[in-house]
Amino acid sequence: MKKPKRESQSIASSIELAYLLLFTALAIILHIFQFPFPLATFLTYDLSGIPIAILMLISLRLGTSSLPIFWLGAVYLTKDPTRIIGPSMKVVAEAFTAIPLAIVFKKLSKTHSFTKASIAAFIMALISRVGAMLLLNYLVTPYWLLWAGWMKTFETAYDFTMKCLPYIAIFNATVVCYVVPITLGAWKTIRRLIASNE
Repeated sequence: MKKPKRESQSIASSIELAYLLLFTALAIILHIFQFPFPLATFLTYDLSGIPIAILMLISLRLGTSSLPIFWLGAVYLTKDPTRIIGPSMKVVAEAFTAIPLAIVFKKLSKTHSFTKASIAAFIMALISRVGAMLLLNYLVTPYWLLWAGWMKTFETAYDFTMKCLPYIAIFNATVVCYVVPITLGAWKTIRRLIASNE
């Protein structure tokens, strides 16, 4: 016996809400545990990008909906004196990892093997995150350093930013190197669980 359409939609909405809350809460919790990047200790690793990327693979709509909630959690946890820029940069970095990853993987996995789709998604996420964060840091970081009171003049802040850009690129590349494989490995299992419950 088929369930009424309205009831099915209600169940689907409840499941989507559960996914949104579960993965976003997990991302915020994982953001608490941070480890410094050895080459530039002001940059820190965490695992928050993994649940965000998994949620994007479940649904781009749910994934993008989670970003403002995650931002609020990051604001609460931040040590950034401005309270805004650090969390915003974090959310942009995760968005430019998870969104291209999900789009490319979902599109290619329909016609290609899991391995080929994964490699293409990894390359796209790598280019997207590293490129976006280099540009964003170039445009924003000198002003952020002044606003936060970490530097006294724009020239000093700009010089510091330019020296840090290679380390920022390496840092973001290494983040993609663990976020994408863990995400796609977890997605293999999660996808089967979702399919079995439909």
